[in-house]
Amino acid sequence: MYKKILVATDGSSYARKAIDAGADIAKRFKSELTLIAVIQHPMNAFGLFGIEELGSEAYSILKKKGDEIIREGKEQLKSYDLSTHYVLEYGNPGDTITHYAKKNGVDLIIVGSHGYGEVMAHMLGSVSDRVNHHAHCSVLIVR
Repeated sequence: MYKKILVATDGSSYARKAIDAGADIAKRFKSELTLIAVIQHPMNAFGLFGIEELGSEAYSILKKKGDEIIREGKEQLKSYDLSTHYVLEYGNPGDTITHYAKKNGVDLIIVGSHGYGEVMAHMLGSVSDRVNHHAHCSVLIVR
């Protein structure tokens, strides 16, 4: 049913639950699993500037954090015997996840529900909500 599964992670407890759900589904359907982490500078949450304006030091710090999130995901997936790929991207998380999924023929996107309060979700937007409304494929939101 699902040949390609994309699991988004930000290192949160909800993302760890999404990774486990993705691994279980991938194992059941013998699917290819891709773990994606998307880094975005907090000052760029509203898209005011691109990666080149951040400067190399800020980008280096963000990349290091992204690499750590991917490393933690790899560690979590060690016990599953899966065909797994790991991707680190830069940009708006919701848009980047949906774009990557469409470009790579993903059948299912799995994201954790971050659990932002209403005020934060209204101001920043929820990644899971954005993915759910803009994805070309099925989306599973894990709580």
